[in-house]
Amino acid sequence: MPPKAKDNGPPKKKATVDDKTFGMKNKKGGSAQRQIKQLEAQAKSNKSLDEKRKEAEKEQKRKEKEASEAAKAEAAELFKPVQTQKIPFGVDPKTVLCQFFKNGHCDKGNTTNAGSNPSGPASCAV
Repeated sequence: MPPKAKDNGPPKKKATVDDKTFGMKNKKGGSAQRQIKQLEAQAKSNKSLDEKRKEAEKEQKRKEKEASEAAKAEAAELFKPVQTQKIPFGVDPKTVLCQFFKNGHCDKGNTTNAGSNPSGPASCAV
């Protein structure tokens, strides 16, 4: 009869920071807090190469996503749809400020029908 195989059971897990610092979190002493920080840093650096690589890939993807969102937001800001300014009937267009001038984007200056100069009438093609 062959010998019985030893049952090792589930593999043991490494002691995590929570296990090592159990009961220390509420200590007010500076030395206990330093030890907790040291154990957390040690646990963070004790990752396998694959885990570190995966974290780096996640971080890179997150940064790329943030950059693409920032680029989209910037493009949306630059290429806002142009809306024509509506001036009510009976109002002199030269007394109304140009909407582009209000936003700081009036390229026409004094060649416009609506006012670009708040101190006096100008001409901004509305």
